[in-house]
Amino acid sequence: NFEAVLELDPYNDMAKAFMGLCLSMMPNTVDKGEKILEQTLKSKDSDIRQMAGSAIDFVEKFIKKSPGPASKSK
Repeated sequence: NFEAVLELDPYNDMAKAFMGLCLSMMPNTVDKGEKILEQTLKSKDSDIRQMAGSAIDFVEKFIKKSPGPASKSK
């Protein structure tokens, strides 16, 4: 669980990025996940920055698109 990792190491950008990615794929936590991904764009690790940027692009193009794959069923 990413939260447990972050409790032990709050500066673990990889855990933050993956937690943001996971949260951004769930309908009720898209905004929270995207906010976390935006924070990881400031990582010192270029691979983490690249992954976070790609994840944000994916969220914008596919998840937030109406109706998207994470849309709630009515």
